[in-house]
Amino acid sequence: MASLVPHATFDARRCLTALGNFEATSKKEGHVVMRDFGRNLVKRIIGRTRPAQGSADSSARKHGERAIARDLDIIFEPLDPDEWRGFFADNGGLKIVPVAHAINRRGATVTDFLHFLKRSEMKGFHQKLRSRADGRVTQVRRETVIGRKKSDLANVGFVTKRDFKSYQKEAIGKVGILAAGWNRAAEMLGYRPPAWISRHGTSRGQSYLLVTATGVRLGIINAVPYVSAVKHIQSDVQLALNDQAGALERRLQEFALKKAAREAGLT
Repeated sequence: MASLVPHATFDARRCLTALGNFEATSKKEGHVVMRDFGRNLVKRIIGRTRPAQGSADSSARKHGERAIARDLDIIFEPLDPDEWRGFFADNGGLKIVPVAHAINRRGATVTDFLHFLKRSEMKGFHQKLRSRADGRVTQVRRETVIGRKKSDLANVGFVTKRDFKSYQKEAIGKVGILAAGWNRAAEMLGYRPPAWISRHGTSRGQSYLLVTATGVRLGIINAVPYVSAVKHIQSDVQLALNDQAGALERRLQEFALKKAAREAGLT
């Protein structure tokens, strides 16, 4: 089985042993057994890929959406049209007094570092502050009592409320892209992921099922550009492999019990 995540290693020995034992007892052809195995495995992997933590259901989607909404609330300061115009003098220059008032309203002090962003600049500003490990905003800190620290205002983008709502909708709509790296394999193997994952298409992954004279080979690869840097991805995929191995082992045990019952004349 090909590496599931580039530059990551997994212990698939238990899973492959269980698969081999299952194939030896099954009446199905090898490629059918492998396809069934792959379909169940990719379902389990998708169910373990963040924001899912066991099941890729609507609660996982909502968890991811809330996380993004929380991050955007931290790094952006939405202003209504009057507030936005109030920041600038007639000649287009920045007015210090309204700025100082607005900043103090947030519980901080005047700072020289302010970012007034256009809609087209919001994505780059957001990406600059995101961690590659989990996609979350980490550079902006908050204090329990007084709100933003003076130094943190360097990482706050002042935007219009209209632009904020527009970008918020765009960013929240990207929930599920990491799991979409498994969509190509899911499509090939006959599993349809939830809509919030399948909507992102199949271009971010690779898969194959090869039948040769020496056996059957399955390849499942998540090719999302940042997948190798994602925190927990290796342990989450390993959990899915272990889950799949456990499911096969339970089925083998059921087969053995049924066979023993037949041989004892109990069925």
